[in-house]
Amino acid sequence: KLKSIALPPHARAATMSHGGVTASTRSDLDDISAVERDLKDRQEQFIRRERVYKMRLEELRKELAGLKNDKISWMKTDPSMQKIREAQAEVLKNVGLVQGETASAVQAQETDLLKRFRGRLP
Repeated sequence: KLKSIALPPHARAATMSHGGVTASTRSDLDDISAVERDLKDRQEQFIRRERVYKMRLEELRKELAGLKNDKISWMKTDPSMQKIREAQAEVLKNVGLVQGETASAVQAQETDLLKRFRGRLP
């Protein structure tokens, strides 16, 4: 006949079987399940908060756009702004003309210099 040995408490818990799974394994599985539930809850909370933040951000963007439009809307009908726009258009047109004339003058000068240089070559 075999003699019975007294096992420490943690070893006894590991040897008690419950449906083929030891008690410590069951405890570990319960811990894992709890951690997974906690993770799922935290992820759902994060997603909810993110949606709220995105909605608030969009509201603030719309509010900012409205404030900008309100701030500059007077420019659309102000006669002095119309004069400024016309003057700006005239300046831009003249700048374009000067750039074109300058480019033509530089090209003509380069052509003239090349002719002189070639004329001096033996």
